[in-house]
Order: sequence, then structure tokens, then C-alpha cells
Amino acid sequence: MARESFAGVAAALWASLGLAAPAPAEAASLRIDGRTVRLRPNPDGTQVVVAAEVGALAPVPHRREAQLRQMLRESLGLVLGNRAALTLAEDGIVRAEAAGPCRAADVPLLRALIEDVLHLAEIHGPTLAEAAGPDIRNGLPEDAGSLIFRL
Repeated sequence: MARESFAGVAAALWASLGLAAPAPAEAASLRIDGRTVRLRPNPDGTQVVVAAEVGALAPVPHRREAQLRQMLRESLGLVLGNRAALTLAEDGIVRAEAAGPCRAADVPLLRALIEDVLHLAEIHGPTLAEAAGPDIRNGLPEDAGSLIFRL
């Protein structure tokens, strides 16, 4: 069985959305509700990977741990109904990703995967948005060192 090209599958997906075919490339992207969804073939070209950036983990360790716990808790309820998963890059960026067959006949599944990725990003976005702001746990930045007061 001949493998379909990513460009052909992307063109079929875009046509199903009523859009003009994307420019031929190794990847394609859609902007939906203010969020960029990227589509690319996996290394062997048998699947289409759908991904959207959710946000960044907090730089402060205790906040980062709390964010991870919260996302794990929220994701547990989605295991049976959502095909997307969260991935964590080395730079602390969290992405929602899903993969489906690289076949034009599976465009409805790819559309559903885009919805799943957006749903996961929508659920976890607020948790990661809490990363902004100073660390007020002890009133000092983490790298401030020790202070000694003499009376």
C-alpha cells in the first residue's frame, strides 16, 4: 500500500475546513481561537502529529511542582475521552500533542484530534498562566541567599 504524502493529507484537511490548501511544506499550522495548532508528519511519515503550545512552567520550583500536580490531577479525568497528551520540553514549555494516521481518508479523525489538542490546551492553560509574578513564599527571591539580623 502506497504511503500518502503529508502535503496531500494537509490539503484534504484544509479542504474539509473550507480553507485553501496550505503552502507545501514539512509542517502546516492553523490559528484557532487565538492558539496556533501545528501539524507535521512523524519521522517515518505514517502519522500526522498535531500540537499546540499550552504554556511554560513556572521558574520557581515550588510553583512548578504545584503546576505539575494540578495538571496531572486534571488530566486523570480526561484519560478515557481525550486522545491528546501533554509533553514537556527541556526548556519548560508544555505542549498538547496527539497523532493520527497520515491518510486523507482519516481527515475526520484528524479534525477530532485538533479538537482534543485544543481542549487539553484550554484546560491546562490557566494552570500555566499562574507562572507569572514574584515568588512571595518568603518575600525574597530564591537566589537572594541568607540574611542575618543582629539585635
